[in-house]
Amino acid sequence: MLTKSELEFLNSQGLDASQVFDAKGRAPIEVKDEAKRLGKKIILGVPCAAAGHRLRTRYGHCAQCNPAHLGYQNRASVQGDVYIAVSPSLRWTKVGSTTNRDQRFAKLNFDAYGTAHDWKPVFWVTTEQSGKIELDVHRSLRRYSVEATYVKDGKPQVSRECFSCSAVVAMNAVVESIRRGRYRTSGQWMDQRYQWK
Repeated sequence: MLTKSELEFLNSQGLDASQVFDAKGRAPIEVKDEAKRLGKKIILGVPCAAAGHRLRTRYGHCAQCNPAHLGYQNRASVQGDVYIAVSPSLRWTKVGSTTNRDQRFAKLNFDAYGTAHDWKPVFWVTTEQSGKIELDVHRSLRRYSVEATYVKDGKPQVSRECFSCSAVVAMNAVVESIRRGRYRTSGQWMDQRYQWK
């Protein structure tokens, strides 16, 4: 049974009690697939250590302590584009996902993502589960991971989607993730002018 404050939290996130899966004492990791299959976005489970909240994402994060985790969960499951952009000045490759390619590509340079103003898109593929694929690719490229601080909306941010590897290495990781997950794709683009090597 949900408490009044839990119902208020759900309402504040545009959710209701019908989107909650009762784990009945089981860990979120044990029930996340079942909850997803049933279309449940929240798991009612064991209280979190920080504040005793019981509402968790399907990945086990406390939804009440950090509601941003709900956004991550939602983005992971939508159809969108997994893209690769390169910065010649930094010699970095960025792997990201978006539902609005043109806006995202413009914003990379406007925000000086990773301190660079010269990001150029070189590859994208439209696929289901685009956010999940992006995270899988980030894990597979972690040995190439690089970070830089930049300012977005007046606040310092840390870039965590950049890699010191070639676009070919990144593209192969994207293709392999899609193949391994058997995800459906509905289009792709590759900059033929880019020197793919």
